[in-house]
Amino acid sequence: MHITFVVNSFSRQPTGGLKIIYQYANHFAERGHTVTIVFCVSNPVAKYEGKVPYAVRYMAQKAIVQKGPRWYPLDNRVKKIYTTAMTAQTIPDGDAVFATAIGTARPVADLPSCKGKKYYLIQGFENWSCSDDEVYATYNLGMTNIPIAKWLADIVQEKTGKEPYYIPNAIDTDLFHVKTENRLRYPHSIAMIYQRGEHKGFQYGYQVCLKLKENYPDLRCHIFGLSKREPEWPQWIKYTENATQEQLVGIYNSVSVFLCSSVEEGFGLCGAESMACGCAFATTGYRGVYTYAKNEENALISPVKDVDALYQNVCRLFDDGELRTRLSQKGRKDIEKMSWNNAFDKMDRLIEGRNT
Repeated sequence: MHITFVVNSFSRQPTGGLKIIYQYANHFAERGHTVTIVFCVSNPVAKYEGKVPYAVRYMAQKAIVQKGPRWYPLDNRVKKIYTTAMTAQTIPDGDAVFATAIGTARPVADLPSCKGKKYYLIQGFENWSCSDDEVYATYNLGMTNIPIAKWLADIVQEKTGKEPYYIPNAIDTDLFHVKTENRLRYPHSIAMIYQRGEHKGFQYGYQVCLKLKENYPDLRCHIFGLSKREPEWPQWIKYTENATQEQLVGIYNSVSVFLCSSVEEGFGLCGAESMACGCAFATTGYRGVYTYAKNEENALISPVKDVDALYQNVCRLFDDGELRTRLSQKGRKDIEKMSWNNAFDKMDRLIEGRNT
């Protein structure tokens, strides 16, 4: 089969959404399918707009796409196409074509049938730059909707009247695994991810870390992210920029607690990865987290934006070694059930017409 993924971004840094797309692309290539990813970046190398001629920026963006991504081992058999517009002329003919974000939904839905059967990989409720109704409208474009979390599946079903093809995200537990048992880790140690989007809620987790330092002077705090370290952060915070997957495994295995303060996310890969690596998980109750986290069973969950409640949950984990060990062990076992083999099998059944 000829399978195409249409994406409206290209990142030189790790992102969860692209990572999921790359994993599916690799899987299809390994099964012998012809796989193409079409990267549509309408404003190439945007940071140089007005400084560098468009033609030069276009060629530079094309070279960046062809050489990347450097942060993920994309199979060499996966073909990459760079374009500035999603049209019938830029999307190859095939058997299956995937929209992968709200910005790609309508262009893919409007493609002629020669481009393949149309699928919509729904990785979040993308109302950041449009209304809720505009998001709902993309679920009714006639494509096969594939939400990656139960809460998204429920919304899609409610707004379309049809049950979507739900395939929950999976975790590579061969890569993300326990190297050091939680009980052997420094008890007052914590990690979290730095992301600037308001819906990521970093500011709430950061406030928790500052409060923890007051109560636990020996606190070890490790933050990682894609951006530069913020100059106002105190020196006791360790920061890793653009961590590789191997570095992430090391960070997760170096702390007893992973902290998540998101307001809204489709799934939340880092939380699940940390649980696979044996962290005790303290998180806010954003909708996507309930795909894999259960309060008091494999995690401690507090209300969104509630700094005090999130802080108290971390204190519980710091002070109660038995609770921390129990939750970390249960979390690891639960994430191990979220096998990529299951996700790949469901996706194979869908595109090969074996899902009935």
